[in-house]
Amino acid sequence: YNDHQVAVIDAQVEELDYPALKAAIAAHQPDVVGITAMTFTLIDVIKTARLVKEIDKDIPVVLGGPHVHLYPEETIALPQVDYLVLGEGEIPFHQLLDNLGRMDKLEGIRGLVFQRNGAVINTGIRSLRDDLDEIPFPARHLTPYQKYSSLMAKRSPITTMFTSRGCPYQCIFCDRPHLGKRFRARSAANVVDEMEECISLGIREFLIYDDTFTIQRQRVVDICAEIMRRGLDIGWDVRARVNTV
Repeated sequence: YNDHQVAVIDAQVEELDYPALKAAIAAHQPDVVGITAMTFTLIDVIKTARLVKEIDKDIPVVLGGPHVHLYPEETIALPQVDYLVLGEGEIPFHQLLDNLGRMDKLEGIRGLVFQRNGAVINTGIRSLRDDLDEIPFPARHLTPYQKYSSLMAKRSPITTMFTSRGCPYQCIFCDRPHLGKRFRARSAANVVDEMEECISLGIREFLIYDDTFTIQRQRVVDICAEIMRRGLDIGWDVRARVNTV
């Protein structure tokens, strides 16, 4: 892999207004800007993309997230948007960065949407990953992690965490269609390794944000046993479904 230097701006927690956000982006002099897009944040996403193009119209803007999964054609039609990453983004986004601007190469990478000569190229969604233990832990040190707090946690700072992806249920209000209907889980040891890494940063409260944490009963028991075996002083909560409690 080529190395790419990453910077993260969390405009919400840093309480940046648009002029301050523009200054923060300009200070980084980015080669590429990636933005997560949900339908209810789309107005802010478009405003942010406009700021990037005001700084330098040649900086590519890449969107990912649930909105682009549901509305790829409409999203790539936005004038400020250059690329979309569909589904699980770790691999296609990395491959996009490795091959930026080489349209012939990009057409062979699954999980991308872009325009070429006025035509929309959608390379399709790649198959879901099975081995989630292979994915490195999130780079929390790149975020203002000391500033995250929650009314549901007894202590600060807190962090969110995913220990699985996908959910077999068909809830009509699901906001994560891009993670699929097949439950894929990290191992108990891998999950608790990440908790220990967070503890080393001073984080002891975890909002586990899986769609449905309790699908595999034995895995829940194994995670609890591993937390107890290591003697971790932490607080955590999960999302479940009433029939799996």
